[in-house]
Amino acid sequence: MLIRATGAITSSVVRGRRLLVLCYHRVLKQSDPMSPDVVDSRVFDSQMSVLANSFQPMLLTDAVDQLYTGKLPRRAVCVTFDDGYADNFEVALPILRKHGIPATLFVATGYLDGGRMWNDTVTESIRRSSHTTLNMPDLDLLDQSLKTVADRAIAARKAVLAIRRLAHDERLQRTASLAEDIGAELPDNMMLTSKQLLELHKAGVEIGAHTVSHPILTRLDSQSALDEIRDSRNQLRELTGAEVRGFAYPNGQPGVDYDQTHVSAVAQCGFKYAVSTARGSSNQHDSRFEMPRLDPWDSNPLKFGLRLALEYARPPSRVA
Repeated sequence: MLIRATGAITSSVVRGRRLLVLCYHRVLKQSDPMSPDVVDSRVFDSQMSVLANSFQPMLLTDAVDQLYTGKLPRRAVCVTFDDGYADNFEVALPILRKHGIPATLFVATGYLDGGRMWNDTVTESIRRSSHTTLNMPDLDLLDQSLKTVADRAIAARKAVLAIRRLAHDERLQRTASLAEDIGAELPDNMMLTSKQLLELHKAGVEIGAHTVSHPILTRLDSQSALDEIRDSRNQLRELTGAEVRGFAYPNGQPGVDYDQTHVSAVAQCGFKYAVSTARGSSNQHDSRFEMPRLDPWDSNPLKFGLRLALEYARPPSRVA
């Protein structure tokens, strides 16, 4: 009943040929109160079931080709992952295979084989802290309680938001200082190994680039930004032996995290398309180098399907 109802609604709502791209990062084995917005295996499995039964899941590179040649099927949807977390291989891949869903993974190459994203360093440090409060006065974080898991989740979220917009080097310095101050041993297995990445590639997952160190490109000089974009592509080509067609802008908000200089750099480096985190769906008149995506936040399958159906009518959001 759920699938038939969702399918009927998508048939009536969708107009024309638009492409909807979903943006995931992690898929946890179990829900984590420190990361309440991250989907777990149960939710991801239910979402992939909705896609398989009510939509037309496609590999992103194929969908892009068909979108811009006017051959895209109705209800076309693509699944993508950013950054390169190990649970994309350990948890997400078996579920994708179960439902026959293709996927694209955009990898920040500098974190392969034991690296850790800066925001995870913040979260995992606060999770393991023996302190009862967090104080970062220069970032307006004063006496943030760490007494309960819920308190720690709130403190971690505030710390990540405060550090997120700092210049690249300052962001890394502040993150390292926080971890050193807390002094806890942090996990080194959160990101993919090169071997796992190759296994994903062999399983048919499309591998795209996401820079080397995941900087905010607008905070870099033009040469450093170009190096980040080009080097990530070259490293992935060398590792997989395959062409790297797609790129995902770190953080991904147009005009904030990247600008037209970086759009031109992506094209210059030989990519065929690029995705942002602007919300909306794409048609063949939109730029193939600024394709919007949607964060799939609904845990209820019916709401998830209904929201996706409505998103096809939404044009890309833009940030001036």
